[in-house]
Amino acid sequence: MEMPSPWTGPTVLPAPDARVRDLVIDYGGMDEVVAGLVLPTGAPMAVLSALETARELVRHSYYRYEFATVGVLQSLVALEIVLDGRAAELPAELVERIDRVRLLRDKVSRVAAARHTPSAGATYDDA
Repeated sequence: MEMPSPWTGPTVLPAPDARVRDLVIDYGGMDEVVAGLVLPTGAPMAVLSALETARELVRHSYYRYEFATVGVLQSLVALEIVLDGRAAELPAELVERIDRVRLLRDKVSRVAAARHTPSAGATYDDA
């Protein structure tokens, strides 16, 4: 017997997040918010993908405000890709700082993941 598709039936849009009501009046208004977030021509596909994802997360923050924060973090991924590709052109001290920040970000990510995985039994000290 074939299972029914979960995508059939009426589509119900989520309610707008109340925290964006002072920013735009409707979802269409988010176009203006993200209008300046253009994708650079000639950028590597990984950068374009990261930036497009960041832009769409900001757009969808109309429904879930926290998506804007995730979008900003995603844009930093794109920046990291660009800087990593140009590491040879950067001063050694700057490359060192970027690596320290990357290690800190990875440590914070591991702690956050451990905190949200109760079965893992991890603590802050584990990161």
